Amino acid sequence: MSTLEQQKQGNSRDLQRDEIHRYCEYAKLPEPIDFEETGAEARARREQVAKLLIQVQRGDLVLVSKIDRSCRDIVLCD
Repeated sequence: MSTLEQQKQGNSRDLQRDEIHRYCEYAKLPEPIDFEETGAEARARREQVAKLLIQVQRGDLVLVSKIDRSCRDIVLCD
């Protein structure tokens, strides 16, 4: 979350986390594992996204509360 305006638009970390957890409960999915980027420096390095990409396996489901909250500014290289 980088701005107060984004929080007003419903993009706060708590709201995003709660929405994903409610969906998992509703859909009878396992308890989700949260990967959260907090603070400008962490978001710039995208350490949690890197951690997610290492841990995700075929058949796993990656959920985001809104598509623009995902890895929109990440460039993946091999």
